[in-house]
This record gives sequence, C-alpha cells and structure tokens, in this order.
Amino acid sequence: MGQNKGENIRMIWSKLQKQLYLIIDKESKFQIHCSVYKTKSAWNAGQRSGISKKQESIPRYWITVGDNKEIIWDFPNNFLDERSIAIDKSEWLSEKYDTIKDTYFWDCNYTWVANLIREYLDTPRDQILIKEFENDKYGLIDILRKYDKRISKTKRDNIKI
Repeated sequence: MGQNKGENIRMIWSKLQKQLYLIIDKESKFQIHCSVYKTKSAWNAGQRSGISKKQESIPRYWITVGDNKEIIWDFPNNFLDERSIAIDKSEWLSEKYDTIKDTYFWDCNYTWVANLIREYLDTPRDQILIKEFENDKYGLIDILRKYDKRISKTKRDNIKI
C-alpha cells in the first residue's frame, strides 16, 4: 500500500533533520522539531468563499539547545503580535485565528522552513557566512550558522541570535 500525505511529509522532514544534524556541533545539543496540528481554519479559501469549512494542518517548528533544552526559536509562537495568544496544543482553534497579525503563516505554503533548511544545506561552505537568504524572514539562518560546525568556533561565537 502507498503512504498517505502525512507519512510522506514526516519521512521528508526526518531525512532533512538528519542531514542538518550532520553539520551541527553536537556539543550544543541542538535539536529542531516540527509538529503539525489539525484544525478548522476560518482563514482557508473555502471558508472565505462561503464554501464549507475544511480541515487544515498548521505547523509549529522549534529549536532547542543545551542540556535544559532551552527553546531559542519557536515558529509561529515567537512571531505573533501582542494581541495573539500563545499557541499550544489546546489553542489550535479557528476562533483564535482572527488575532493573528500576519496571515502569511496560514495562507502560504508553510514548507518554507524545510525549503530554507534545504537551501542552507546546499550552500557551498565558503558561501555560508556571506550568502543572503531572501526567504529568511524570521532569523532561522543565523541560528543555523551559530551551531554549524563547518564554521569556526571563533566565528560562530561572534554570531548574535
């Protein structure tokens, strides 16, 4: 039997995550996670056009470092405006979406994180520190640079996140 879409996405994410871990300094105990929550969104195209609601998948990506697994980057939590609620598993409800300032999160293809990581991994080593990553709207690349063992420790220590 074939795989469903969710299983395929998990396999792609798992493969990408493993490739990223190959270049990350193990001493940092860097981990990147992705969870997808299913919800009914008032922002989906069907609802806006008056067609019945459909179920959507909304991602959460986060990065932890250190023994205490401190969260240093959390999308979308770190990028919601002050009117928004903190998102956790119990808060993925459609009535909450009207508080989100930037509907980019929900209207666009949210694979941008995976695509950005792939672009970073494919960047030649001598270009990592100088390349402009146009799709990095939320500071992910500097975090990857900070923990990338292909970059000297001295240079990594100077990267501010």
